[in-house]
Amino acid sequence: MQNSKIAYAAAALIVAAAVLPVGGATLPHIFGHNMVLQRGQRVPVWGKGAPGEKVAVSFAGQTVSTAAGADGSWRVELAPLAANAAGMDFRVTGANEIVCTNVVVGEVWFCSGQSNMEFTMSARRRVKDWEQEIAAAKWPNIRHFRPPHKVSAEPQDDVETNWVPTTPETIPPQSAVAFFFGETLHRELDVPVGLINCSWGGTRIEAWTPAGHPDDLWLLQSIRDWGRPQDVPTVLWNGMVAGIVPYAIKGAIWYQGCANRTDGDAYLEKTVSLVRGWRREWGQGDFPYFLVQLAPYKYDSPKGTTLAVIQEAQARVPDRVPNSGYTVINDVGDVNDIHPTDKRTVGMRMADQVMDRVYGRFVRPWKTPVATGMKVEGASVRVSFENAKGLRTRDGLAPTEFEIRDVTGAWMPAAARIDGCDVVLSADGVKEPMGVRFAAYNGSTPNLVNGDGLPAGPFRIGCEISFAL
Repeated sequence: MQNSKIAYAAAALIVAAAVLPVGGATLPHIFGHNMVLQRGQRVPVWGKGAPGEKVAVSFAGQTVSTAAGADGSWRVELAPLAANAAGMDFRVTGANEIVCTNVVVGEVWFCSGQSNMEFTMSARRRVKDWEQEIAAAKWPNIRHFRPPHKVSAEPQDDVETNWVPTTPETIPPQSAVAFFFGETLHRELDVPVGLINCSWGGTRIEAWTPAGHPDDLWLLQSIRDWGRPQDVPTVLWNGMVAGIVPYAIKGAIWYQGCANRTDGDAYLEKTVSLVRGWRREWGQGDFPYFLVQLAPYKYDSPKGTTLAVIQEAQARVPDRVPNSGYTVINDVGDVNDIHPTDKRTVGMRMADQVMDRVYGRFVRPWKTPVATGMKVEGASVRVSFENAKGLRTRDGLAPTEFEIRDVTGAWMPAAARIDGCDVVLSADGVKEPMGVRFAAYNGSTPNLVNGDGLPAGPFRIGCEISFAL
Protein backbone atom coordinates (compact mmCIF):
# COMPACT_ATOMS: atom_id res chain seq x y z
CA MET A 1 0.00 0.00 0.00
CA GLN A 2 2.81 2.43 0.90
CA ASN A 3 4.58 1.71 -2.41
CA SER A 4 1.32 2.39 -4.25
CA LYS A 5 1.01 5.79 -2.56
CA ILE A 6 4.60 6.66 -3.48
CA ALA A 7 4.02 5.58 -7.08
CA TYR A 8 0.79 7.62 -7.27
CA ALA A 9 2.54 10.70 -5.87
CA ALA A 10 5.39 10.32 -8.34
CA ALA A 11 2.95 10.00 -11.23
CA ALA A 12 1.10 13.12 -10.07
CA LEU A 13 4.36 15.06 -10.03
CA ILE A 14 5.18 13.90 -13.55
CA VAL A 15 1.77 15.01 -14.80
CA ALA A 16 2.08 18.36 -13.04
CA ALA A 17 5.51 18.90 -14.55
CA ALA A 18 4.05 18.13 -17.96
CA VAL A 19 1.27 20.71 -17.80
CA LEU A 20 2.65 23.48 -15.60
CA PRO A 21 5.62 25.52 -16.78
CA VAL A 22 8.56 25.51 -14.38
CA GLY A 23 9.74 29.10 -14.57
CA GLY A 24 9.17 30.94 -17.80
CA ALA A 25 6.07 32.81 -18.92
CA THR A 26 2.63 32.29 -17.39
CA LEU A 27 -0.83 33.49 -18.35
CA PRO A 28 -3.93 34.29 -16.30
CA HIS A 29 -6.76 31.76 -16.73
CA ILE A 30 -8.76 34.06 -19.03
CA PHE A 31 -6.26 32.99 -21.70
CA GLY A 32 -6.71 29.28 -22.27
CA HIS A 33 -8.01 26.50 -24.45
CA ASN A 34 -11.33 27.28 -26.18
CA MET A 35 -11.16 31.02 -25.49
CA VAL A 36 -12.90 33.61 -27.66
CA LEU A 37 -10.90 36.69 -28.59
CA GLN A 38 -12.66 39.94 -29.50
CA ARG A 39 -12.62 40.81 -33.18
CA GLY A 40 -12.07 44.24 -34.69
CA GLN A 41 -10.13 45.89 -31.87
CA ARG A 42 -6.72 45.66 -30.27
CA VAL A 43 -6.36 42.62 -27.99
CA PRO A 44 -4.24 42.98 -24.83
CA VAL A 45 -2.34 39.88 -23.71
CA TRP A 46 -0.47 39.84 -20.43
CA GLY A 47 1.18 37.58 -17.90
CA LYS A 48 4.20 36.95 -15.72
CA GLY A 49 7.74 35.79 -16.30
CA ALA A 50 11.25 36.17 -14.96
CA PRO A 51 12.45 39.79 -14.79
CA GLY A 52 13.81 40.72 -18.21
CA GLU A 53 12.55 37.51 -19.85
CA LYS A 54 11.79 37.90 -23.55
CA VAL A 55 8.21 36.87 -24.36
CA ALA A 56 6.53 36.47 -27.76
CA VAL A 57 2.81 36.01 -28.45
CA SER A 58 1.82 34.41 -31.75
CA PHE A 59 -1.68 34.11 -33.16
CA ALA A 60 -3.43 34.32 -36.53
CA GLY A 61 -0.27 35.26 -38.41
CA GLN A 62 0.86 37.87 -35.88
CA THR A 63 3.84 37.74 -33.53
CA VAL A 64 4.43 40.48 -30.99
CA SER A 65 7.29 40.52 -28.50
CA THR A 66 8.29 42.24 -25.28
CA ALA A 67 10.40 41.74 -22.19
CA ALA A 68 9.10 41.23 -18.67
CA GLY A 69 9.62 44.16 -16.34
CA ALA A 70 11.51 44.20 -13.06
CA ASP A 71 8.49 42.69 -11.29
CA GLY A 72 8.09 39.98 -13.93
CA SER A 73 4.98 41.50 -15.51
CA TRP A 74 4.65 41.74 -19.26
CA ARG A 75 1.98 42.89 -21.71
CA VAL A 76 1.57 43.10 -25.47
CA GLU A 77 -1.28 43.91 -27.83
CA LEU A 78 -2.38 42.02 -30.92
CA ALA A 79 -3.60 44.14 -33.81
CA PRO A 80 -7.35 43.89 -34.54
CA LEU A 81 -8.38 40.38 -35.57
CA ALA A 82 -10.93 39.20 -38.11
CA ALA A 83 -13.70 36.87 -36.97
CA ASN A 84 -12.71 33.22 -37.31
CA ALA A 85 -14.74 30.20 -36.22
CA ALA A 86 -12.02 27.69 -37.04
CA GLY A 87 -10.09 26.86 -33.88
CA MET A 88 -6.46 27.99 -33.99
CA ASP A 89 -3.41 27.72 -31.73
CA PHE A 90 -2.46 30.66 -29.54
CA ARG A 91 1.22 30.53 -28.51
CA VAL A 92 3.19 32.31 -25.84
CA THR A 93 6.92 31.68 -25.93
CA GLY A 94 9.40 32.67 -23.28
CA ALA A 95 11.85 30.38 -21.55
CA ASN A 96 9.01 27.90 -22.08
CA GLU A 97 6.09 27.63 -24.50
CA ILE A 98 2.37 27.75 -23.72
CA VAL A 99 -0.09 26.61 -26.41
CA CYS A 100 -3.80 27.35 -26.09
CA THR A 101 -5.78 25.28 -28.58
CA ASN A 102 -9.15 25.72 -30.33
CA VAL A 103 -9.05 29.51 -29.99
CA VAL A 104 -11.62 31.44 -32.03
CA VAL A 105 -12.33 35.10 -32.76
CA GLY A 106 -15.73 36.78 -32.49
CA GLU A 107 -17.73 38.84 -30.01
CA VAL A 108 -17.01 38.83 -26.26
CA TRP A 109 -19.54 40.14 -23.72
CA PHE A 110 -19.16 40.62 -19.98
CA CYS A 111 -22.32 39.45 -18.14
CA SER A 112 -22.77 40.45 -14.50
CA GLY A 113 -25.29 40.98 -11.72
CA GLN A 114 -27.08 38.98 -9.08
CA SER A 115 -29.30 35.90 -9.02
CA ASN A 116 -31.32 36.47 -12.18
CA MET A 117 -28.10 36.74 -14.18
CA GLU A 118 -26.62 33.81 -12.28
CA PHE A 119 -29.83 31.74 -12.75
CA THR A 120 -28.63 28.67 -14.60
CA MET A 121 -30.20 26.48 -17.25
CA SER A 122 -30.60 23.80 -14.57
CA ALA A 123 -31.63 26.04 -11.67
CA ARG A 124 -33.97 24.74 -8.98
CA ARG A 125 -37.14 25.99 -10.69
CA ARG A 126 -35.81 25.28 -14.19
CA VAL A 127 -35.76 27.60 -17.14
CA LYS A 128 -38.98 27.67 -19.11
CA ASP A 129 -38.96 24.72 -21.55
CA TRP A 130 -35.66 23.65 -19.99
CA GLU A 131 -35.56 20.11 -21.37
CA GLN A 132 -35.91 21.28 -24.97
CA GLU A 133 -33.54 24.19 -24.42
CA ILE A 134 -30.77 22.03 -22.97
CA ALA A 135 -31.16 19.34 -25.64
CA ALA A 136 -30.86 22.00 -28.36
CA ALA A 137 -27.79 23.72 -26.84
CA LYS A 138 -25.33 22.48 -29.47
CA TRP A 139 -23.29 25.61 -30.08
CA PRO A 140 -19.56 24.83 -29.83
CA ASN A 141 -18.72 28.42 -30.79
CA ILE A 142 -20.72 29.94 -27.94
CA ARG A 143 -18.29 29.70 -25.05
CA HIS A 144 -18.64 30.45 -21.35
CA PHE A 145 -16.12 31.69 -18.80
CA ARG A 146 -17.55 31.63 -15.28
CA PRO A 147 -15.31 32.72 -12.36
CA PRO A 148 -16.15 31.20 -8.96
CA HIS A 149 -17.57 33.32 -6.15
CA LYS A 150 -14.78 35.15 -4.38
CA VAL A 151 -14.46 38.25 -2.21
CA SER A 152 -11.19 40.11 -1.87
CA ALA A 153 -10.04 43.28 -0.15
CA GLU A 154 -7.50 43.84 -2.93
CA PRO A 155 -7.74 43.38 -6.73
CA GLN A 156 -6.66 39.88 -7.74
CA ASP A 157 -4.56 39.25 -10.85
CA ASP A 158 -6.29 36.01 -11.85
CA VAL A 159 -9.52 34.00 -11.56
CA GLU A 160 -9.42 30.22 -11.61
CA THR A 161 -11.78 28.85 -14.22
CA ASN A 162 -11.71 27.85 -17.88
CA TRP A 163 -13.50 28.52 -21.16
CA VAL A 164 -16.23 25.96 -21.92
CA PRO A 165 -17.91 25.42 -25.32
CA THR A 166 -21.70 24.99 -25.24
CA THR A 167 -23.07 21.46 -25.47
CA PRO A 168 -26.11 19.81 -23.84
CA GLU A 169 -23.67 18.39 -21.27
CA THR A 170 -21.95 21.69 -20.42
CA ILE A 171 -24.85 24.17 -20.58
CA PRO A 172 -26.75 23.23 -17.35
CA PRO A 173 -24.55 25.26 -14.95
CA GLN A 174 -24.31 28.31 -17.21
CA SER A 175 -26.27 31.57 -17.00
CA ALA A 176 -29.56 31.28 -18.88
CA VAL A 177 -29.92 35.00 -19.63
CA ALA A 178 -26.32 35.23 -20.85
CA PHE A 179 -26.74 32.12 -23.01
CA PHE A 180 -29.96 33.28 -24.67
CA PHE A 181 -28.37 36.68 -25.25
CA GLY A 182 -25.29 35.06 -26.77
CA GLU A 183 -27.30 32.59 -28.81
CA THR A 184 -29.19 35.44 -30.48
CA LEU A 185 -25.94 37.24 -31.34
CA HIS A 186 -24.41 34.02 -32.64
CA ARG A 187 -27.37 33.25 -34.89
CA GLU A 188 -27.54 36.75 -36.33
CA LEU A 189 -23.85 37.61 -36.65
CA ASP A 190 -22.64 34.09 -37.52
CA VAL A 191 -19.45 34.55 -35.49
CA PRO A 192 -18.22 32.93 -32.26
CA VAL A 193 -19.51 34.48 -29.02
CA GLY A 194 -17.72 34.50 -25.68
CA LEU A 195 -19.71 35.06 -22.47
CA ILE A 196 -17.80 36.05 -19.33
CA ASN A 197 -20.27 35.49 -16.49
CA CYS A 198 -19.38 37.19 -13.21
CA SER A 199 -22.55 37.04 -11.10
CA TRP A 200 -23.59 36.26 -7.52
CA GLY A 201 -27.12 36.06 -6.15
CA GLY A 202 -28.27 38.69 -3.68
CA THR A 203 -25.25 40.96 -4.08
CA ARG A 204 -25.26 44.75 -4.12
CA ILE A 205 -24.08 47.00 -6.92
CA GLU A 206 -21.41 48.55 -4.66
CA ALA A 207 -19.55 45.24 -4.41
CA TRP A 208 -19.11 45.12 -8.21
CA THR A 209 -17.83 48.71 -8.42
CA PRO A 210 -14.06 49.24 -8.62
CA ALA A 211 -12.43 51.80 -6.34
CA GLY A 212 -10.03 54.39 -7.59
CA HIS A 213 -12.03 57.50 -8.49
CA PRO A 214 -12.80 60.31 -6.02
CA ASP A 215 -16.39 60.54 -7.25
CA ASP A 216 -16.97 56.96 -6.13
CA LEU A 217 -15.83 57.42 -2.53
CA TRP A 218 -19.35 58.15 -1.34
CA LEU A 219 -20.19 54.52 -2.12
CA LEU A 220 -17.89 53.48 0.69
CA GLN A 221 -19.72 55.72 3.13
CA SER A 222 -23.37 55.36 2.16
CA ILE A 223 -24.00 52.29 4.31
CA ARG A 224 -22.16 51.55 7.54
CA ASP A 225 -23.39 48.04 8.29
CA TRP A 226 -22.82 46.00 5.15
CA GLY A 227 -23.95 42.72 6.68
CA ARG A 228 -22.41 39.99 4.53
CA PRO A 229 -18.78 39.92 3.31
CA GLN A 230 -19.92 39.89 -0.33
CA ASP A 231 -21.79 43.18 0.11
CA VAL A 232 -18.77 45.29 1.03
CA PRO A 233 -17.91 47.86 -1.69
CA THR A 234 -15.41 46.69 -4.36
CA VAL A 235 -14.88 43.14 -3.00
CA LEU A 236 -16.51 41.33 -5.93
CA TRP A 237 -14.80 43.51 -8.47
CA ASN A 238 -11.54 42.67 -6.71
CA GLY A 239 -12.18 38.96 -6.38
CA MET A 240 -14.07 38.06 -9.56
CA VAL A 241 -13.47 40.75 -12.20
CA ALA A 242 -10.11 42.46 -11.76
CA GLY A 243 -8.29 39.26 -12.75
CA ILE A 244 -9.82 39.28 -16.24
CA VAL A 245 -9.22 42.98 -17.00
CA PRO A 246 -8.23 44.29 -19.56
CA TYR A 247 -9.30 41.26 -21.63
CA ALA A 248 -10.86 42.73 -24.78
CA ILE A 249 -14.67 42.79 -24.72
CA LYS A 250 -17.34 44.28 -26.94
CA GLY A 251 -19.60 45.36 -24.09
CA ALA A 252 -21.42 44.45 -20.89
CA ILE A 253 -24.91 43.35 -19.85
CA TRP A 254 -26.19 43.75 -16.30
CA TYR A 255 -29.13 42.21 -14.41
CA GLN A 256 -29.14 43.44 -10.80
CA GLY A 257 -31.00 45.74 -8.45
CA CYS A 258 -33.09 43.60 -6.11
CA ALA A 259 -30.52 43.94 -3.34
CA ASN A 260 -30.52 47.74 -3.85
CA ARG A 261 -34.26 48.17 -4.32
CA THR A 262 -34.62 50.56 -1.36
CA ASP A 263 -32.01 52.91 -2.87
CA GLY A 264 -34.58 54.54 -5.11
CA ASP A 265 -33.11 57.32 -7.24
CA ALA A 266 -29.66 56.78 -5.70
CA TYR A 267 -29.42 53.60 -7.78
CA LEU A 268 -28.95 55.78 -10.85
CA GLU A 269 -25.92 57.46 -9.29
CA LYS A 270 -24.51 54.10 -8.26
CA THR A 271 -24.95 52.80 -11.80
CA VAL A 272 -23.08 55.82 -13.14
CA SER A 273 -20.22 54.99 -10.76
CA LEU A 274 -20.28 51.30 -11.70
CA VAL A 275 -20.07 51.89 -15.45
CA ARG A 276 -17.56 54.71 -15.11
CA GLY A 277 -15.35 52.42 -13.04
CA TRP A 278 -15.63 49.48 -15.44
CA ARG A 279 -14.82 51.65 -18.43
CA ARG A 280 -11.90 53.27 -16.63
CA GLU A 281 -10.37 49.92 -15.65
CA TRP A 282 -10.88 48.26 -19.03
CA GLY A 283 -9.47 51.26 -20.88
CA GLN A 284 -11.63 50.63 -23.96
CA GLY A 285 -13.58 53.89 -23.90
CA ASP A 286 -17.36 53.97 -23.62
CA PHE A 287 -18.05 50.35 -24.47
CA PRO A 288 -21.77 49.38 -24.67
CA TYR A 289 -23.62 48.79 -21.39
CA PHE A 290 -27.15 47.37 -21.31
CA LEU A 291 -29.20 46.52 -18.23
CA VAL A 292 -32.43 44.65 -17.52
CA GLN A 293 -35.15 46.54 -15.67
CA LEU A 294 -36.30 44.52 -12.65
CA ALA A 295 -39.37 42.32 -13.07
CA PRO A 296 -42.42 42.66 -10.78
CA TYR A 297 -42.14 40.87 -7.43
CA LYS A 298 -44.08 41.37 -4.21
CA TYR A 299 -41.02 41.70 -1.91
CA ASP A 300 -42.38 42.88 1.45
CA SER A 301 -45.83 43.62 -0.03
CA PRO A 302 -47.40 43.62 -3.52
CA LYS A 303 -48.59 47.15 -2.75
CA GLY A 304 -45.18 48.41 -1.72
CA THR A 305 -43.70 51.09 -3.99
CA THR A 306 -39.93 50.67 -3.69
CA LEU A 307 -39.64 48.56 -6.85
CA ALA A 308 -41.17 51.14 -9.16
CA VAL A 309 -38.77 53.83 -7.95
CA ILE A 310 -35.70 51.78 -8.79
CA GLN A 311 -37.25 50.67 -12.09
CA GLU A 312 -37.58 54.33 -13.00
CA ALA A 313 -33.99 54.97 -11.95
CA GLN A 314 -32.93 52.15 -14.28
CA ALA A 315 -34.95 53.72 -17.11
CA ARG A 316 -32.99 56.96 -16.68
CA VAL A 317 -29.60 55.27 -17.08
CA PRO A 318 -29.38 56.10 -20.83
CA ASP A 319 -29.80 59.79 -19.95
CA ARG A 320 -26.66 59.68 -17.79
CA VAL A 321 -24.53 56.90 -19.22
CA PRO A 322 -23.43 57.23 -22.85
CA ASN A 323 -23.88 54.19 -25.10
CA SER A 324 -26.27 52.41 -22.74
CA GLY A 325 -29.79 51.02 -22.76
CA TYR A 326 -32.36 49.13 -20.72
CA THR A 327 -34.89 46.36 -21.32
CA VAL A 328 -38.41 46.25 -19.84
CA ILE A 329 -39.65 42.80 -18.76
CA ASN A 330 -42.72 43.48 -16.59
CA ASP A 331 -44.76 41.18 -18.83
CA VAL A 332 -42.66 38.08 -18.16
CA GLY A 333 -42.24 38.36 -14.38
CA ASP A 334 -43.87 36.44 -11.55
CA VAL A 335 -44.99 38.50 -8.56
CA ASN A 336 -44.71 35.38 -6.39
CA ASP A 337 -41.21 34.41 -7.51
CA ILE A 338 -38.21 36.71 -7.63
CA HIS A 339 -36.72 34.38 -10.28
CA PRO A 340 -39.11 34.27 -13.25
CA THR A 341 -38.27 31.32 -15.49
CA ASP A 342 -38.75 32.88 -18.93
CA LYS A 343 -35.12 33.79 -19.42
CA ARG A 344 -35.23 33.38 -23.20
CA THR A 345 -37.44 36.46 -23.61
CA VAL A 346 -35.11 38.47 -21.37
CA GLY A 347 -31.92 37.47 -23.18
CA MET A 348 -33.43 37.90 -26.62
CA ARG A 349 -34.90 41.34 -25.89
CA MET A 350 -31.52 42.57 -24.72
CA ALA A 351 -29.86 41.06 -27.77
CA ASP A 352 -32.41 42.60 -30.16
CA GLN A 353 -31.55 46.07 -28.89
CA VAL A 354 -27.82 45.32 -29.01
CA MET A 355 -28.09 43.98 -32.55
CA ASP A 356 -29.72 47.20 -33.70
CA ARG A 357 -27.79 49.78 -31.69
CA VAL A 358 -24.33 48.17 -31.49
CA TYR A 359 -24.15 46.12 -34.66
CA GLY A 360 -26.49 48.15 -36.87
CA ARG A 361 -28.57 45.14 -37.79
CA PHE A 362 -32.31 45.20 -37.07
CA VAL A 363 -33.65 41.76 -36.09
CA ARG A 364 -36.89 42.33 -34.19
CA PRO A 365 -38.64 45.37 -32.69
CA TRP A 366 -37.23 46.23 -29.27
CA LYS A 367 -38.44 49.76 -28.49
CA THR A 368 -41.05 49.90 -25.73
CA PRO A 369 -43.73 52.57 -25.24
CA VAL A 370 -42.32 55.55 -23.32
CA ALA A 371 -44.48 58.34 -21.85
CA THR A 372 -43.43 61.73 -23.20
CA GLY A 373 -45.85 64.08 -21.41
CA MET A 374 -49.31 64.76 -20.06
CA LYS A 375 -51.96 67.33 -20.91
CA VAL A 376 -54.87 68.18 -18.60
CA GLU A 377 -58.20 68.29 -20.45
CA GLY A 378 -60.76 69.44 -17.89
CA ALA A 379 -61.12 66.60 -15.38
CA SER A 380 -59.24 64.20 -17.67
CA VAL A 381 -55.54 63.73 -18.45
CA ARG A 382 -54.08 62.78 -21.81
CA VAL A 383 -50.74 60.94 -21.64
CA SER A 384 -48.71 60.80 -24.84
CA PHE A 385 -46.31 58.01 -25.75
CA GLU A 386 -43.51 57.44 -28.23
CA ASN A 387 -42.74 54.02 -29.72
CA ALA A 388 -46.51 53.55 -29.46
CA LYS A 389 -47.72 52.68 -32.94
CA GLY A 390 -50.61 50.24 -32.56
CA LEU A 391 -50.88 50.94 -28.82
CA ARG A 392 -53.09 48.28 -27.22
CA THR A 393 -53.34 45.94 -24.24
CA ARG A 394 -52.11 42.37 -23.97
CA ASP A 395 -55.49 41.05 -22.88
CA GLY A 396 -57.83 43.25 -24.90
CA LEU A 397 -59.18 44.93 -21.76
CA ALA A 398 -58.85 48.56 -20.71
CA PRO A 399 -55.33 49.68 -19.70
CA THR A 400 -54.49 48.91 -16.08
CA GLU A 401 -52.21 50.33 -13.37
CA PHE A 402 -52.82 54.05 -14.10
CA GLU A 403 -53.44 56.51 -11.25
CA ILE A 404 -54.19 60.23 -11.08
CA ARG A 405 -53.01 62.52 -8.31
CA ASP A 406 -55.55 65.02 -6.97
CA VAL A 407 -54.98 68.42 -5.36
CA THR A 408 -54.65 66.84 -1.91
CA GLY A 409 -51.74 64.67 -3.05
CA ALA A 410 -53.75 61.45 -2.94
CA TRP A 411 -53.41 58.88 -5.70
CA MET A 412 -56.68 57.67 -7.20
CA PRO A 413 -57.19 54.65 -9.50
CA ALA A 414 -57.86 55.89 -13.01
CA ALA A 415 -60.10 54.61 -15.76
CA ALA A 416 -58.09 54.53 -18.98
CA ARG A 417 -58.80 54.33 -22.69
CA ILE A 418 -56.44 54.26 -25.64
CA ASP A 419 -56.71 57.04 -28.22
CA GLY A 420 -54.14 56.48 -30.97
CA CYS A 421 -50.71 56.85 -29.35
CA ASP A 422 -52.22 58.42 -26.23
CA VAL A 423 -53.98 57.12 -23.14
CA VAL A 424 -56.80 59.25 -21.73
CA LEU A 425 -57.40 59.00 -17.97
CA SER A 426 -60.09 60.03 -15.53
CA ALA A 427 -60.80 59.23 -11.89
CA ASP A 428 -63.94 59.48 -9.82
CA GLY A 429 -63.92 62.60 -7.65
CA VAL A 430 -60.82 64.12 -9.27
CA LYS A 431 -61.71 67.45 -10.91
CA GLU A 432 -58.19 68.95 -11.04
CA PRO A 433 -55.64 66.31 -12.01
CA MET A 434 -52.13 67.18 -10.78
CA GLY A 435 -50.10 64.19 -11.92
CA VAL A 436 -50.08 60.68 -13.33
CA ARG A 437 -48.24 57.53 -12.40
CA PHE A 438 -48.18 54.09 -13.97
CA ALA A 439 -47.25 50.64 -12.59
CA ALA A 440 -46.36 52.14 -9.22
CA TYR A 441 -46.33 48.99 -7.08
CA ASN A 442 -44.05 46.01 -6.47
CA GLY A 443 -46.74 43.70 -7.81
CA SER A 444 -47.70 45.80 -10.84
CA THR A 445 -48.11 43.77 -14.02
CA PRO A 446 -49.61 46.32 -16.42
CA ASN A 447 -51.18 45.24 -19.67
CA LEU A 448 -50.24 48.23 -21.89
CA VAL A 449 -48.12 47.27 -24.92
CA ASN A 450 -47.40 48.71 -28.36
CA GLY A 451 -48.29 47.07 -31.65
CA ASP A 452 -45.17 44.90 -31.40
CA GLY A 453 -46.34 43.52 -28.05
CA LEU A 454 -43.59 45.27 -26.08
CA PRO A 455 -44.58 46.56 -22.62
CA ALA A 456 -44.51 50.05 -21.15
CA GLY A 457 -42.43 50.51 -17.99
CA PRO A 458 -43.26 52.51 -14.83
CA PHE A 459 -43.30 56.30 -14.98
CA ARG A 460 -44.48 59.41 -13.17
CA ILE A 461 -45.41 62.77 -14.71
CA GLY A 462 -46.35 66.02 -13.02
CA CYS A 463 -45.40 65.04 -9.50
CA GLU A 464 -42.36 65.00 -7.25
CA ILE A 465 -39.99 62.06 -7.04
CA SER A 466 -41.46 60.47 -3.90
CA PHE A 467 -43.72 57.48 -4.38
CA ALA A 468 -45.15 57.77 -0.87
CA LEU A 469 -48.84 56.96 -0.65
